[in-house]
Amino acid sequence: MNRTDSRTDLTVASGGTTSTSYRVAGRYALFSVALPAALTNTALAYEVSHDNATWFALRDNAGAAVAAVAVAASRSFPAPDQVAYYPYFRLVLSGVGNEAAARTISVYGKS
Repeated sequence: MNRTDSRTDLTVASGGTTSTSYRVAGRYALFSVALPAALTNTALAYEVSHDNATWFALRDNAGAAVAAVAVAASRSFPAPDQVAYYPYFRLVLSGVGNEAAARTISVYGKS
């Protein structure tokens, strides 16, 4: 089986906490997130949406919110399984604090 690799860049605006949205539905089976060298946030949470307007915390099979991920600049980490296995339409990454300048976060997918 051939797999397709893809990279999509998400932007967090200067002074912002939330990235631009990423279309998830039906695209990829595996995800990872790569953070820029200048990132100032220390944790990122996943928020999902079915309509790109109403956002809610990513939840596990038991209904509990998936915990925010501790992060550091210039690091990469896998996305939680729930991102790929559930039929969410859109995804954003939300930080615990405001970024000092605009940041680009790269999302890598493998179908």
